[in-house]
Amino acid sequence: MRVGMPHMGNIYIPFRALFQRLDVDFVIPPVSNQRTLTLGVRHSPEGLCIPFKLTLGNLIEAAEMGADTLMMPAGYGICRLGYYAKTQEQILRDLGYNAEIVSVGVSERKLLGILEAIKRLSNNAPWPKIISAFRFGLAKLNALDRIERIVHKIRPVEQIKGTANKLYATAVKAVDQADDYDTLRRVETDYTDRLNQVPRNAQTRPLIVGITGEFYVVLEPF
Repeated sequence: MRVGMPHMGNIYIPFRALFQRLDVDFVIPPVSNQRTLTLGVRHSPEGLCIPFKLTLGNLIEAAEMGADTLMMPAGYGICRLGYYAKTQEQILRDLGYNAEIVSVGVSERKLLGILEAIKRLSNNAPWPKIISAFRFGLAKLNALDRIERIVHKIRPVEQIKGTANKLYATAVKAVDQADDYDTLRRVETDYTDRLNQVPRNAQTRPLIVGITGEFYVVLEPF
């Protein structure tokens, strides 16, 4: 079994850490780009949304990399997210990929739904091992969130534009590569210190902007 999933912000990083600890062959497609969008648009029903098309493009790219089992969030709600998995699985079959999409019930099952999917994908690994791997993945997710919050505050007041973005990009890679809790803590501390030392313009009074709307569009840099 080779497991893949679409990009949704940095969520692939905790999942990669989790599956590595469970000895699962995990692949992540390239970051979403114009080819991803072109694949999704070409093979999607016209009336479906951009998140459907981009995640479909990611799934096709993961299948091209040999993934035969694909993870997709699912559940009820105000949009058609809960229907993505079945529709996308049929599209993949029509394209000749023998890939199964495992729906992760984030609405009705919440945390339990995620853990149940992980157990299935890890060939029924013991629960203590799954919980341990999940906790490490969650630690990476929390570290990324804390670093990102700092970046949001520094971007509008930095003296040299782009400094925070460059540090953030290297911080994300460092978190991804951290293979134990001690290394992860050092990475977070190091990049927090570096970000806090970025020269700022004390005279700048930036607007505080709230962004609302479709969560995938907010998460996905492309």
